[in-house]
Amino acid sequence: MTYQEWILETKWFPEANPVNPKYSSISIGSGDNGVVTVSYGITGTSGNDYSLEVVAGSGLNIAMTATITDKKITITLGTDGAGALSATKNTATLIATAVDALNGFNAVASGTGVTAITGAIANANFSGGQYGTPCPEQNVLVYATPYYYLCTIAGNKDDVEWKRFTPSTY
Repeated sequence: MTYQEWILETKWFPEANPVNPKYSSISIGSGDNGVVTVSYGITGTSGNDYSLEVVAGSGLNIAMTATITDKKITITLGTDGAGALSATKNTATLIATAVDALNGFNAVASGTGVTAITGAIANANFSGGQYGTPCPEQNVLVYATPYYYLCTIAGNKDDVEWKRFTPSTY
């Protein structure tokens, strides 16, 4: 049996409950194998300032590319030898790999990632980023009706971790 001491503290933060930091993100595409989810690798609201746009490539046999300029990711879809958008060059997996190579971003494709993104997508902002509730010391316990919150990793707004639970009887 492992013994661990927890320190019960009164709530010191303004939020109703402590929260963990989250990355800002955006998802594009559709279907089980065609969604690309991109997240900004720094937690907090600053990631919500980023955006993503998909544009159709123009020309013959153009490669799909992903670039970032002024907090905007632009994905240019690849074309085939006839100048049409290429299903094989624009799969969710290939797009995720190209975006993932950009500094500070993480991208994953859903399922097998074989479904292509087949057209332009208007510029849209990342969302969902939030800072966490700072915790001064590991194993601090706070009660906020109806849950207890345990700080398992002490830290500031970017690197803290809270776990929520309710006690039970056995």
